Amino acid sequence: MKGKALVLGAVTVIICTVAQASSIKKWIDADGNVHFGDVPAGNIEAKEVDVKVIKANPDNPRGMLSGSSIDKKRGTRHQEPRGSQPSAEESDYAKRLRRGNAARKGVVVSGMSAKEVERAKGTPLRVNRSAGSGGSREQWVYENKDGSRDYVYLENGKVTGSN
Repeated sequence: MKGKALVLGAVTVIICTVAQASSIKKWIDADGNVHFGDVPAGNIEAKEVDVKVIKANPDNPRGMLSGSSIDKKRGTRHQEPRGSQPSAEESDYAKRLRRGNAARKGVVVSGMSAKEVERAKGTPLRVNRSAGSGGSREQWVYENKDGSRDYVYLENGKVTGSN
């Protein structure tokens, strides 16, 4: 009986190890969206992604807090003071993330590109364009199911307002 249990345990460990070893793939769909998974949808070419496993620090099992850094000389953690400003790169990333999340929900927010607006609301019923010394301006008109209309205003390809 012990022999069967030992064999069953060994087989379980092997199966779990093989399941964890499956590769993660990255692909880009026709709309330019990046996806990660084990099997790409359709006949899309996917590249294998190198996944690195990071072991948890027993002193800090949840990881370092946002904004923290490591003092490499002393090996200690340092939390940035409250109210410190994020770098321009972090700020741009946060803005792109916010716009992308809004587009997925079908919401238009200031700063979106024309492509993001189309992802959020689809193709407009009509686009009214004007150009001047300050650049190009567009009014995108969308018709709702109830017959009312929504308007999105863009200047130089970026959303400046909507109603």
